[in-house]
Amino acid sequence: MIIEYWISSISEYLDCIKSNTIDWNKEANIRPWFRGHSNYEYRLIPSILRDGNENKEFEITREFRLRSPGYIETPDRDRIDQWLFLMQHYEVPTRLLDWTESPLFSLYFAARKAERKRIEIEKDATVFVLDPYSLNQNYNIGGFPNTWAQSSSTLQTIKFAFGTQNDPVNGTKIDYLEDPVAIHPLCVDQRIKAQKSCFTLHGNDKRDIVKIFEEKYLIKEKKLFKISIHKEDIQNIYRELDELGITESVLFPSLDGLSKELKYRYDIVY
Repeated sequence: MIIEYWISSISEYLDCIKSNTIDWNKEANIRPWFRGHSNYEYRLIPSILRDGNENKEFEITREFRLRSPGYIETPDRDRIDQWLFLMQHYEVPTRLLDWTESPLFSLYFAARKAERKRIEIEKDATVFVLDPYSLNQNYNIGGFPNTWAQSSSTLQTIKFAFGTQNDPVNGTKIDYLEDPVAIHPLCVDQRIKAQKSCFTLHGNDKRDIVKIFEEKYLIKEKKLFKISIHKEDIQNIYRELDELGITESVLFPSLDGLSKELKYRYDIVY
């Protein structure tokens, strides 16, 4: 079972992270990764792998690639890894899960429903904390795999979204991944840069990450754990984050992000 801690302030949150990650691979200069959720019951499953959505994976990817050049500058046609990163950051369902190297950014996403000051928070929130180095040791990877090498299992797994995961490379069949892997994206969009983004890529096992590793080292050695917030504390934590400059326009550097930030700052009802 995954270990869980409860906090009621930012200082408690940071102390909890420090005390539980102090022995994590600092010599490799790899930071913990964080993923915040406003719903405490969230499971670590990418959106395209939920509720039968995987049947639509190729079609939604194909249509995004056809239509998106009319809206923004897009990657080269052959750089399908970059296309997948771009899709994820514009909330198109993919087999990626967003993480961040910033503990405060993830806490912001967990508390984000409080951007409307006058709503009642109905659910507890949570932040998952992951050691990506330990996750990748499952594949004996000394760090992070690149996502563009044609002979890599990582790229072959990305090809699920493009319907070509079983196609050979130069006549050789490349195996795709079974378990999730941690990857660093290329910064194909300013949101990826602003949010200090990183990803886990789900392979052929469609279960949530906790279920996949619940009897393995990642959970047993506490290299994946949760820090949760009671719903009564979320408004105060969101206010603390705002005072520290962790705001909507920082994570979403656009006029939409600025608009939401101003609505919160001036307590606009909408």
